[in-house]
Amino acid sequence: MAPVLLTATGRGTEAGARAVRSSVIDESDTAGSPKRPTRSGRWWPDDDVGEEPDYRFSLANERTFLAWVRTSLALLAGGVALHEFVEPFSVAGGRRILALTAIATSAAAVILAYRRWVASQRAMRLLKPLPTHLGVPLVAGLITLLAAGSAALVLIS
Repeated sequence: MAPVLLTATGRGTEAGARAVRSSVIDESDTAGSPKRPTRSGRWWPDDDVGEEPDYRFSLANERTFLAWVRTSLALLAGGVALHEFVEPFSVAGGRRILALTAIATSAAAVILAYRRWVASQRAMRLLKPLPTHLGVPLVAGLITLLAAGSAALVLIS
């Protein structure tokens, strides 16, 4: 959603909002300041391309990223707790395998979350559809594998 300038009649114009925004930003103020290095690609957000998306969509994208980070932290804490506090199973190395699977899933989730955030931010800036994401089925599959392995080790012990 593009910013809109409300006129005296209550009607908004996108062109008016652009005119106000360009008059508020004085390019001469930044002429002498050093520019930050531009990074682009799959791992860096492109702040210099396209249009600035509506802040509500950017904040929703950030909230989604933070939800993935919370999930990743929970998996990491669960893996560490599993290794440190759960009694060993009758299967040698079962506890360690489950803990490492949880920790690896945690690492995969946070990396995929960041990649998703960058790709979604880029798509919003370029006014393109949001890309499909491998993270959801991959993390869901790894958590299912973790649950099935836990159930099997409990049943065997």
